[in-house]
Amino acid sequence: RVPSYGASPEGKHWEVRFASMDMGEGTDASRYGDLLYRRRLLTLLSVDDMLGDLVDTLDGMGELDNTFLVFASDNGYHIGTFGLLKDKRQLYETDIRVPAYVRGP
Repeated sequence: RVPSYGASPEGKHWEVRFASMDMGEGTDASRYGDLLYRRRLLTLLSVDDMLGDLVDTLDGMGELDNTFLVFASDNGYHIGTFGLLKDKRQLYETDIRVPAYVRGP
């Protein structure tokens, strides 16, 4: 877990203080957050399989070295960061940065 998992919202923006919950070990919120996280990882397995199939197909066609692959994602939910379970609209780095990957010739 990230260092800000379950961190106290003390001194944070009022919206974070208002929405935060106890994410301590064994709490309902913590168990639910862990379930959400595991489900997201399971979903990524199918994306990984599809990407592998695409790369294999492009390689088999001899086009892999002539193709750019571009992937972008949203920034996802906090799932416990600053005690926020399902949120992603705060003015923190975890909310404003969007992961991206480019692979090309």
